[in-house]
Amino acid sequence: MIKHKHEIKEAALVFIIVLAFITFLYFLNPSPTGHVISDLHSDLNDFTLSYDNNFINSSGNEFKLKPSIQIMQLSNQNYSYYEIEKAYFNAADKLDKINQDDNKEQSVQSNEIFNVIFANNLNNNDAINVLIKAGSAGDFWLCDINEICSSPGYGLASYNGSDDASYTITLSNLGSSENKFNIVVPGSIQFDFISSSQGSISYAYHNPEDKIGRLNSKDNQLVDMAANKLLDIKFDSQVNNNDIINLYIKGSSSTYYICEASTFCDSSNYGSLNYQGQEGWYSITMQNLNSGKQWFNIAGTSKIDYVNITHPFLTYYNITNISYTESSITTDDLSFNQEVSSGRVNYSSNGNVSYYYSTDSGESWNAIADNVLSISSDKIRFKITLHNENSTFYNLSLDYQDDIPTSYNITNSGYINILEGNATIINNTNTLIYLRTNDNVYNGLINITENVNHTSKLNIFKDIKVDDSIKNSLINATIRFYYTDEQLESFGLDEESLNIGFYNETSSTWLFLDSFVNKEENYVEVTVNHFSVYGLFADEKQEQSSSSGASGASRRLAREEASANETVSEENIETQSVENPLDNTIENEQTNPTPLTGRAISENNNGRLTSTVIITAILILAVIGLLLYARFKNKKKFNR
Repeated sequence: MIKHKHEIKEAALVFIIVLAFITFLYFLNPSPTGHVISDLHSDLNDFTLSYDNNFINSSGNEFKLKPSIQIMQLSNQNYSYYEIEKAYFNAADKLDKINQDDNKEQSVQSNEIFNVIFANNLNNNDAINVLIKAGSAGDFWLCDINEICSSPGYGLASYNGSDDASYTITLSNLGSSENKFNIVVPGSIQFDFISSSQGSISYAYHNPEDKIGRLNSKDNQLVDMAANKLLDIKFDSQVNNNDIINLYIKGSSSTYYICEASTFCDSSNYGSLNYQGQEGWYSITMQNLNSGKQWFNIAGTSKIDYVNITHPFLTYYNITNISYTESSITTDDLSFNQEVSSGRVNYSSNGNVSYYYSTDSGESWNAIADNVLSISSDKIRFKITLHNENSTFYNLSLDYQDDIPTSYNITNSGYINILEGNATIINNTNTLIYLRTNDNVYNGLINITENVNHTSKLNIFKDIKVDDSIKNSLINATIRFYYTDEQLESFGLDEESLNIGFYNETSSTWLFLDSFVNKEENYVEVTVNHFSVYGLFADEKQEQSSSSGASGASRRLAREEASANETVSEENIETQSVENPLDNTIENEQTNPTPLTGRAISENNNGRLTSTVIITAILILAVIGLLLYARFKNKKKFNR
């Protein structure tokens, strides 16, 4: 019986020891694993996209190929034909009648052609001087060569019917310089002498024969050319360089020249033809024209049946060609904290769009099949290829699992990830910072520097800055400063008075916060919702015999440690919004852990024992219980 009681006591003792061990584990804050396996989702907003905007248009979240519009101008060779409108042949040369005052007058009747050609060109306001022997009174005026125009033409004079009268016509309405005119008269006038203010007259041709009926069709009604006989022809449109004069010629061989109207020419001409006496069609291409003309003289000595002009011209038209060049959108690398073996890609698009992934930063690409990725890589990037005008891409996302660190050792500055709903720990000299956000933060930048602009006996000041990705999603942050008993004793500081404050740069004031002091583990912490310059302060210890006045003086003296020129407020406040934009020039520096003063601290805000530890403890208890039961049974049998 005594042995039995002893065994029961032995079993109870073992049970109590195991239970105490479990209780110890339960209340112990374990060292963190530093990582959390998390289901993550990345979409297009998490990537930097690269594409050629010469080929791809983007509007919001819509990407389409940009049309390449090419307008080509093409031409067709066309031809039109000019016919002759007038043809004057064999005008009489009357120069000797009017080139001097010698009573050898030339009589000109109404509606007759009387072409006069001066040695030099005339312009508006130049004068043509005329001596009239006799004739019918009335106006006479100047027209274009071979043309009968209405008054006043290029200038007129009024003849009063008297004999041997001199008149002057002042030129007007000329579009350009000219030296050839037709003089139109009323009734009949006898001209004795004609000259100009720019020189004498060179030619005078009177009353040519009208041959239009012989030359406007191929009908074997010929104009028999002869040397020194003018054939002035007028076409129904302006003739220009590269127009082609077509002649149907018969008779003996001859050289033909195209000249100025009422002018003979040879080498200075608008085109020529060497006719060898073989009847047929011949052509002369016009050249050397300074501007378009209608009147020309054809000089030659054989017979002409028909004359017209072929006018070659181009008609232009445009063809618009719209094409689309296949082009791709690529992302930058999405880096994982561990090798990811699989994931699911979700994408939204219309038309012919292809998707690829690369695990070597774009050196090689693999097609994505059935939205599923089977990889073994710590990074990935994507390529989306648009093939034609019907291709439209909207979005791409990746669902995967990754091992996200929950603690970081930051010496000066570094990039961190924060998972929504998890506290991320930042370990800095003498300092821990617990960050909590309402959204996932990837590659957020935090900068922690020792602030040398403030002094105190503890001399613990941290200037904490974060970028917008952390600031905009921050719920709160717990800042914990560690101190040592040696520090307090060395400066005679009161541990009860330890307090965290922040510097309000707007008011140049230190504001002290409602802080928690853990004397067991030697730290002071406070929860805030913004970042600034934070410091640790304490009052000097008070002597028990000191009066209240001395106590106040001692307290003020301790606060004055902050700075000789800074104002101190002893109000207890929880948060104060102070704008601290992160300097974009901060250099990324994430290094190995720096030992904390007094002790190295690395904690995780997990709180209690994990389910794995609990299950393990229960299994241990069960095994011990079975062993004890077996032992009890064996001893009982032995006693029997």
